[in-house]
Amino acid sequence: MIPCSKNSSNSIGFSSYIYYDYEHILLVWYDKYTQQQEVFEITYAPLQDFLESMMQPERIDNYTVMIDLDNPAYVSYTHEDITVQLVRKASWEYKIVPYVDDRTDFGIRCKPEWLEDWLFFGYMHGELVPESTFLHEAKVNGSQLGDPWHYLFENPIVGDVSWREWPENWKMIYRYADGGTYYIYNEGSFDECLAEHDRSGYNFIEKSFAHGTMDEETVIQKCGIYINVAGYENPEVSYEPATRRWHVLWHKKDSDETTTVTLDPFLYGFVE
Repeated sequence: MIPCSKNSSNSIGFSSYIYYDYEHILLVWYDKYTQQQEVFEITYAPLQDFLESMMQPERIDNYTVMIDLDNPAYVSYTHEDITVQLVRKASWEYKIVPYVDDRTDFGIRCKPEWLEDWLFFGYMHGELVPESTFLHEAKVNGSQLGDPWHYLFENPIVGDVSWREWPENWKMIYRYADGGTYYIYNEGSFDECLAEHDRSGYNFIEKSFAHGTMDEETVIQKCGIYINVAGYENPEVSYEPATRRWHVLWHKKDSDETTTVTLDPFLYGFVE
């Protein structure tokens, strides 16, 4: 994003931004006098070449992720009743790893275009046994993914560790669901704590993956973040495929009142 503005109390005050996502160029013009905004798409090859030349990582100071939360784009792969879904983010590469047989994991690999470190968002049949791997499990407190997810590291970690305060990069994050194991495997040295690795994008991708693994029990448990479930009973869970949102209708105890908790694909919730 390239900003340009003029602050003035007269009719020529304006602000404008050029947005470029490697594919589209948008000029957003905001008139401070009329308080109206207009958006123009620019198709001019020399300008696109110039913006492309400005996109080297060492020349970028700040990063903003723009995702349409009401209508996000996804990369997904489905085999039978198992679906791996990731929100599509500009400047990230995605590769489908298709199903081969029940002994081979499947899912989606992705990475930032500026790194060589791939992440594999996969599913394996059966439950992963950490002791059968070369990795070591550690208790991570405060993870945004929630309690069902477990963290594995290359080296043993003594005691609990707070989320994103681990002494080394995690190698795998996993949870059991749907008769198997969903997991994120760090194929290289990707570090979500480093701005030059993450650039505010990994968090959205991780949460969209975790959202797709939730079952009704997990959804009900997450409602406790947004309401005092002790005061409610008889939750009615429904899923909205078009928006990928979970809705839970709660009945207030000793009352005819109801409350609905909605969880969207990025694990944000709101109460109605």
